[in-house]
Amino acid sequence: MQQIDESNLLVGTEGGFIEHWSIELDQLMNTFEAHTTSDEGVSSIIQLSSQSYLLWGDQEKTEGTSLLASSSLGTPDFRIWCMTLSEGSQMTLTPHMRIETSFAPGTGIRYLLEASET
Repeated sequence: MQQIDESNLLVGTEGGFIEHWSIELDQLMNTFEAHTTSDEGVSSIIQLSSQSYLLWGDQEKTEGTSLLASSSLGTPDFRIWCMTLSEGSQMTLTPHMRIETSFAPGTGIRYLLEASET
């Protein structure tokens, strides 16, 4: 679960989806496929604060755009998403990167953490 701001919440489901909820409207706004091949669902969602070129590449960061990372205990990869949030609680999640690890198949990543750049 990741609260994006005072009005928006992302929830990882057992089925491997990320649900976008509007807190103000108390309503499910959208559902995104994230880790649907995993039997464990989404285990972690974090909003990344890094401005590193290694993460953003040539893509320009604009107002309302940020990066999210998600993982699943049932898959050996984690994913980075480009999130765009506009007025009216409209959100898009676009796949940005998929990083494979050397974990054995069937094992995965329970928690994601972001280290500071210093």
